[in-house]
Amino acid sequence: MKHKEVDGIILGTLENEWDQISPFLKYGPILLCNEYHHSADITIIGYDEFEAAYMGVVHLIERGHKKIGFCFDTPYSEAQCQRKEGYLKALQDYNLHHRSEWIFGEMFNIEDGFRVFHKIKDLKDRPSAIFTGNDQVAAGIIKQAMKNGFKVPEDLAVIGFDNQLICQVVTPTITTIDIPVIELGQQAVLKIIESISGNATLNRRIIKLPTKLIIREST
Repeated sequence: MKHKEVDGIILGTLENEWDQISPFLKYGPILLCNEYHHSADITIIGYDEFEAAYMGVVHLIERGHKKIGFCFDTPYSEAQCQRKEGYLKALQDYNLHHRSEWIFGEMFNIEDGFRVFHKIKDLKDRPSAIFTGNDQVAAGIIKQAMKNGFKVPEDLAVIGFDNQLICQVVTPTITTIDIPVIELGQQAVLKIIESISGNATLNRRIIKLPTKLIIREST
């Protein structure tokens, strides 16, 4: 952008500190998409991560679960922190507790889901349900649970996140959080184009798109 090879940037993640990125604002607009930052003076478009997790955990509670685990991926992500806060608030509102060994970080894919299940299986005090960070992890947990004689959702209920196609091909099908990924991309592109064209400025503004719980067989 400094050399005018691009006119603006949509950041999908923050791998650097904001003070390393902010000097480049003088060369063109920057928009943060699908992530949050507490002090970045730019427009941020993402999902309501807190509400998504809260909604999913309440669903598990309403299914009768009192011991609920939680998976997340990137530990330094503010979006993931908001999701964890939603999980904890749902438990608090229903006077339920969590244990540190029920929370699993840096879990990204199916193989990680295998590992999560085996960690759960080895616990003396196991959660009966788990809210995962994505559908790949959820699929891995379900696969290993079934392989080890667990019934899903009777012995272990599982919620995914993203509503990927894998949710409909795994048996049992996966309850998940549906995210408006197309709308997210469209809004990000439209707003960066408006800024490049001089029709808008990307000042500090947080846009949170709503998510939806898709109930299937895994809960």
